Amino acid sequence: MEPRQFIVASGEKGARLDRWLTQKMPQLSRGQIKHLIDHGRVLINHRRVLIAGWELESADNIEVRMPVGGLPEIQEVEEKPQTRDGSARGELPSRPSPSSRSTAGEQAARQAPVKPSHRFLDVLFEDRDIIVVDKPAGVLTEPKGGSPHDSLLAMMKGYLKRKFKESRGSYVKLLHRLDRDTSGVVVAAKSKVGEQLEDQFKNHTVDRKYIAIVEGAVEKEEGLIDFPLEKGDFKGGRKAQVVKKGQGLPARTRFRVEERYKNATLLAIQVETGRTHQVRIHMAEIGHPLVGDRTYGPLSGGIPFSRHALHAASLGFKNPRNGRKEKFESKLPDDMVKLIDRLRGGDEKGR
Repeated sequence: MEPRQFIVASGEKGARLDRWLTQKMPQLSRGQIKHLIDHGRVLINHRRVLIAGWELESADNIEVRMPVGGLPEIQEVEEKPQTRDGSARGELPSRPSPSSRSTAGEQAARQAPVKPSHRFLDVLFEDRDIIVVDKPAGVLTEPKGGSPHDSLLAMMKGYLKRKFKESRGSYVKLLHRLDRDTSGVVVAAKSKVGEQLEDQFKNHTVDRKYIAIVEGAVEKEEGLIDFPLEKGDFKGGRKAQVVKKGQGLPARTRFRVEERYKNATLLAIQVETGRTHQVRIHMAEIGHPLVGDRTYGPLSGGIPFSRHALHAASLGFKNPRNGRKEKFESKLPDDMVKLIDRLRGGDEKGR
């Protein structure tokens, strides 16, 4: 059977591959279109693409290779939300609900090859330049020591290798990092255009919001913590510390109280700078370390939790290719939702 050939018109630039094909081939269901993409039967500019949400460019050459014997009957598929300007996932909730479930940069990119991981990767958004994922707690952002597989970078490489089976390798460059025990939104570059997003991180124009649960009763309803930080290797495994004004690097953290409990406070946090361990150090410095923080928190007597209670809830920036404002969100993970439920129930230890 002869392949079907299409050319993307200038007015169709930015369209999703699956939706665009549904319009061009109305005799096929969305499920059948997805089947063709998933099985490598759709090529863009002579390269197989297995991403339904791939963003098309004007003049792209699309080739669809229909299987001999036709396509099976497939029920309609539900699209996974892909956020642009926060429209699909909504704005960051001001008050989490118990029903909600949820750089090393150039140097890291040029280190010894990272072997792809086969662990599941939750992809929030992807185009030809960037990939935005939801990082689970307990996973390193990049390889460390003798464990190159147990990292988000390896998971992204494994995902892309599965998507592009004919490719010899997959290029991914981390643009920022989260601590191992911090969950939430992370973005990485897949191309030189995607790397331009790094400038927005350096210039502190990326909108980064977190949800945190801290020890004790925060006195003010909202505030700005403005303590410069010095990076280094300090006692107790600390990677940075507060220094006097005029020393170190500027670091600013804004917070707003969302809920109060007997011996803890739920905060919405926005970082104006992105220093190492910034939120953890700043909250500890004002006497309210993160619940579960064994590095900057109390050695004993705190609310028991398996990790520090910090979640990167949203990330906003301008798309490096077209300048369009993007916002991506991650729901609170189950462990933090359960902790909030227990604290709401009056258990000051969150058990």
